[in-house]
Amino acid sequence: MKRKTIIALLPLILASCAPAQAIPIANPTDVHKTAIAAVWKDVALTQTALPTITPLPPTLTPTPTSTPLPFKTLDGLRVAYIINGNLYVQDSGKQAMQLTYRGQESNPKFTDDGQKIIFDRAPESQQRQIYSINSDGSGERALVTSDLLLTLGSGYD
Repeated sequence: MKRKTIIALLPLILASCAPAQAIPIANPTDVHKTAIAAVWKDVALTQTALPTITPLPPTLTPTPTSTPLPFKTLDGLRVAYIINGNLYVQDSGKQAMQLTYRGQESNPKFTDDGQKIIFDRAPESQQRQIYSINSDGSGERALVTSDLLLTLGSGYD
C-alpha cells in the first residue's frame, strides 16, 4: 500500500519541482536591433529647427578710477600698535607717532583712562619685562623687570 501511494505521488512531486513554463532566451541581435530602432525613433522625433544664436554686442566694463575715497575721522578713536618691534600710537585723523625705538616691544594695551599704554619689552638676553608709557610718548618706566622677578624668586618666562 505504501509503495503504491509513493509511486502514485512521485509524478506529482516531480511535476511540482519543474518550472511551469520555459523562460524565453533573448537573441542579442534582436535586442541590438530593437535598441537602435528606439534611438532612431527618438532622433526622428527631436529633429526640429534649433534657434540660431545671435551674438550679443560687447558690454562695456567700467574701468576703476583713481579717485581716493573720502577720509572719515572717527572722533575719539585711538590706536596703539607695533611695527618692527616699535610702539606707535595714532589718534583718528592724525599722523601716527612713534613712542619707542628699541625694536623689542609687543602687546600694547591702553589703561582704562586711555592716558597710558602698557606693553611688553623682551631684550634678547633677558626675560620679558612690562613697561608703561604715557600716550604722548613721555614718562616711560619699567613696571616689572627681570631683576625684580629674580629678587622675588618668581623665575617666570
